[in-house]
Amino acid sequence: MMQLLKTNDPSVHDVESLCSIFHASPQTIRNVLSSGEIPGAFKVGRRWYVSDENLKRFMNGCDR
Repeated sequence: MMQLLKTNDPSVHDVESLCSIFHASPQTIRNVLSSGEIPGAFKVGRRWYVSDENLKRFMNGCDR
């Protein structure tokens, strides 16, 4: 899994890419991720990640 994350795979989003998507600060994104609001978010060391599939599910749920 670590190798996948190091290659900047577009199917996995980090805090920086989520900031761009949601136009929010890194701290806000970290708070959302740590609260469990986006199911499937995971940490590797101190860094947060969300798969593209889980992000799409979250975003589709917000549209309802």
